[in-house]
Amino acid sequence: MINKLTDVSVGATSLRTVVFTVGHFIIDFFVIATITGAGVGAVALASLLAPAVNGVWYWILDRWWTQKHADSEFKQREEAYEF
Repeated sequence: MINKLTDVSVGATSLRTVVFTVGHFIIDFFVIATITGAGVGAVALASLLAPAVNGVWYWILDRWWTQKHADSEFKQREEAYEF
């Protein structure tokens, strides 16, 4: 059961990371374009760099958090189904 929880968590971590990174890119693109008035190419490049680095950081942080709390979450689920 704990292996299944870890497998699900890896997929969930990856999905959350993709959603976070895409959202971060979109927000950065419009903020940078609005504030600087730079061209689309420069704005796109600038708005790709920070989300890419933040996406990697988020994935690492989420994996660490999930693994740290996997045992307690598993125990809570087990206790919830005990009769």
